[in-house]
Amino acid sequence: MRTDKFFQVNRHGAFVACFLVFLGFLGSLNWSYLPLTEGWFVLAGKEISEGRLPYVDFYAYLPPVYYWLNAAVYYLFSNDVDAYRWLGLIIHSALMLLTYIIFLRWNPNRFVSALSSLFCMLLMISGNAFISYDFLYVMRLFSLLGFLLLFQGGRAKIFLGAVFLTLGALTKQSDGSVFYLFGFFMLMILSGHRIEKILLFLLATAITCTVVFIPFILEGSLMVVADALFIQASNNKVKGLHRSITGSVMDFFRSQVFNIY
Repeated sequence: MRTDKFFQVNRHGAFVACFLVFLGFLGSLNWSYLPLTEGWFVLAGKEISEGRLPYVDFYAYLPPVYYWLNAAVYYLFSNDVDAYRWLGLIIHSALMLLTYIIFLRWNPNRFVSALSSLFCMLLMISGNAFISYDFLYVMRLFSLLGFLLLFQGGRAKIFLGAVFLTLGALTKQSDGSVFYLFGFFMLMILSGHRIEKILLFLLATAITCTVVFIPFILEGSLMVVADALFIQASNNKVKGLHRSITGSVMDFFRSQVFNIY
């Protein structure tokens, strides 16, 4: 029995080594500095813990799942930033494990899969202002877990896969919705358009959405939420894109036409 366990651990030795390297790098990055925007995440949890609702009582532009998660962490650990950073460490550990599992399904070479998962994780956290518990990472965790469950087949896994894909879309509406729709269409193709699997997927989506939006349903403020998530968020995206394009054009003219650097 002990010999079997030794060989089982040893078979994934490359992943364990890569995982430890990643944890060391992530730990040094996670506690190295305090980004200016980090307090915003804690503030949302504080507002909810005091009985206020996002969109209704304070400005919010993300779907509610990430706000509920922040409220839960704030309820347990108050405004301790380290608690949020430990949560980020757990999120990234789970992301690397899921990435490794997905690579193994396509490439049974454990060494290559371990290095590939390490490379992907290092590339993912290479942004400027790194916040380990950022909503993007939470959305990716939900989406990856949803895909992994969804494509294993079986009614229970299809149901759970749909739940996690829905949670991903309700964490960040743009990217999460793309993952959700991709998972839905892939299920339709792989299941041969079997109506019972499609209905199970949609049932899981409906139940998840109902649970997530219960506070707003009871408050009678679903229209306020819809306006914040779709109308206001879309307008902000368009304005940001317009500023980015016009800024790039003006920079080009200043440097190339007017010779201003």
